[in-house]
This record gives sequence, C-alpha cells and structure tokens, in this order.
Amino acid sequence: LALLEHRLQEACRDQRIWLRSVGHDFPVGIPVSQRTLANRGFLPLVRRILMENELAPEFIELEVPETALGASAATLGALKEAHAAGISIAIEGFNGTKSNLRLLTLVPIAKLRLDPALVHNIGGGAPEALLFDGITGAARGLGIVVCVTGVTSPDLLAAILRHGRPLAQGMALGAPVDGEKFLQLLRGSCVDTTSVRPLELDDAGDATHAKRPTSI
Repeated sequence: LALLEHRLQEACRDQRIWLRSVGHDFPVGIPVSQRTLANRGFLPLVRRILMENELAPEFIELEVPETALGASAATLGALKEAHAAGISIAIEGFNGTKSNLRLLTLVPIAKLRLDPALVHNIGGGAPEALLFDGITGAARGLGIVVCVTGVTSPDLLAAILRHGRPLAQGMALGAPVDGEKFLQLLRGSCVDTTSVRPLELDDAGDATHAKRPTSI
C-alpha cells in the first residue's frame, strides 16, 4: 500500500496542476498489483487520497493486470467497489491468455490495454490478427475502450489503423514525457508536437502521413 500511496499522491498532484492550467476530462492511469487489490485497506486509501487532494474519482484510472480478472472474490469485489465509487478500471497487458473474454462481462471495465505481443504480428494476416479483431470487437461491443500499447514502428501503427483505429501508445507516436512537458503539450505550445507524425488511411486502405502533425 505504501507504493500505491506514493503513486496516487504523485498522480493526483500532477492531475490537479493540469486541471488548473488547462482543464480536461481524461483520467491518469495508476498501476495497481493484484495483491494490493486484495488488501482491505486498498479502497479506503484511494478514497482518502482523493479527498485530501480534492479530486473527483473519475480523474484517476486503476491499471490492473489481466490476472486480476480470474483472481479471488476479494479482488473482484474490490474492482466492483472501486467502480461503484466512480473510479475507472483498466486491464493492463490483456492478450486473452490468462483469462477469457467472458470475464469482461463480470467486471465493470472501462479500458483494455492490449499486450504488445498480441499486436506485433497483425500486419501479415496471421492468426494473431484474427485474435486482435476478436478481442477489440468484443470489447467495443461491451462499451470498453481499447488501447494498443508498445506501438514501436510506423508499419505497426499502420496495421493497427487498418484494424479499427483503437487508441495507441508507443515510441512510434512519441517518447514518454514528464509532467511539465505534458502540460506544455496540453497547452499546445510544445514544439515537439511537430515530431509526431500520425498516420491516416486513404480510400484504398493504405497508410499515409497526415499533412498537419498533431499530438496524441
């Protein structure tokens, strides 16, 4: 819980700065281990830190491992209680090997963050592409946002765009930045946004560079 408290305090501090400076409606992701979820002090700690920082629950998002979906009743109960308190739940590193898609209906999940290993072979029409389409299709049907992580090349980004345009994260879109740099991105005053070259699909389905660079 000490590690979670440190992460929460840091995330809430940054979120308050960004909200005062810009204003937005997205949450900050905070990694939470399965063991921490099962701790009875987990949710009281989260509520206390949110109250101390005068921050609404919807401005944080708990990133929990895929194994939590098939964990103990205490872990699943903690996820449901967090959701009931207004806190978003994201499943980290999801690839369908440690759980099944039916579990997505049992836990109130806001986002699936897909394992990079699941997407690295989707460009060649391999079975991984069918699995990727199946997972993203099921998630969207349940109202769950999909985010592909580990997007490291323009070719991989182009392949992902051809498979339904989910959210994406990785070096092909931009390097990690600290809180101050991120605030500059939010304000639209960071010159580094010119280095982010998003891809878009033309009518033929081919990836082409957009004329106007934008930040993602």
